[in-house]
Amino acid sequence: MPTNALNTLIVRHLADIDGAAKHLYEVVEEQIGNAIGDVVKDWAKGLDLKGEFDYPDGVLWFGPAEWQVSDAKREEWYFYWEFGPGEDDSFEQPGEGKDFFWLTRLCGQGRGTLGFRLHCNYQFFQQGAKAWRSFMAEQAWRFRERGFNFEQGRGQLFLPVHVDPESLAKTFEESGQVVDALDPIVAALSTIYDARQSFDQLLSHAKQSLGVRAQS
Repeated sequence: MPTNALNTLIVRHLADIDGAAKHLYEVVEEQIGNAIGDVVKDWAKGLDLKGEFDYPDGVLWFGPAEWQVSDAKREEWYFYWEFGPGEDDSFEQPGEGKDFFWLTRLCGQGRGTLGFRLHCNYQFFQQGAKAWRSFMAEQAWRFRERGFNFEQGRGQLFLPVHVDPESLAKTFEESGQVVDALDPIVAALSTIYDARQSFDQLLSHAKQSLGVRAQS
């Protein structure tokens, strides 16, 4: 649609657009975010994983205790899983070419995506960021066949998740139980669990290859 025609349409329906955007942000995303947090929390606690699961506030991460830095003065992690936007995307820095709502990403209705990222704190390894990215570039092939993407800029692995918008809409229409449409979240968690041994081996190999930085 030409820019002037789109501008005209928007201005003539400002009240509806403003109301819909407000409801999407304050109600719809809040309800879906809570459901995602509950699904991940129940799964993680069943496996005795640590984490935070308050997704509407943008905080959803988890990991096994074995991935923690043992000699750190406060709780620190070599690895942990976090739920968030894909590579070169951020909730904190919206801009041109980025989706405004995180639900747009989750449902694949814009440019971005959401998923689970293996967040790697390379500062706890002796050889630093450049060596970490090279190390991960050599290891990434082991995880691609399981559906993980390799983010070269970050040197991290990302598992995209897509929730069908029509399935989500039907849950609101029929039952209001958002969790019924979140099977892709459950499937992604199953993929992560099935690869757990491989990620344990990845951490062990990283410690051996890159060295562990002593904590003071």
